[in-house]
Amino acid sequence: MAVGHPRLNIQCAGRRCSASGQTVLTMKGGTKMKGQMRVMSPSEGDRVVEWDTGEVDTVQDAAATFAQLLLQGHVGFATTLGGSTKKLDKFDPEVGRIVMAMPLAGG
Repeated sequence: MAVGHPRLNIQCAGRRCSASGQTVLTMKGGTKMKGQMRVMSPSEGDRVVEWDTGEVDTVQDAAATFAQLLLQGHVGFATTLGGSTKKLDKFDPEVGRIVMAMPLAGG
């Protein structure tokens, strides 16, 4: 069964979601897990977006938020409890913790 996201034209069928024909995320099989994305914005402060890989609509909403934030100039990082980070170019629901922040302007 295919489902979509009305704001960003994201369509999901099974475990694959795409926007304008380009894959934006592929959910891996296996154990259900919950994830959290912290969005840090100078205008909105700190907000949290959560998803559960067992609930496609929450994954879609998080993927749409991630894509929208990238378009606005935010940068996404996967974080671990140990403190290591990895830059993300697309949403991955299997990453448990994501931080989205605007880059700092240097001078």
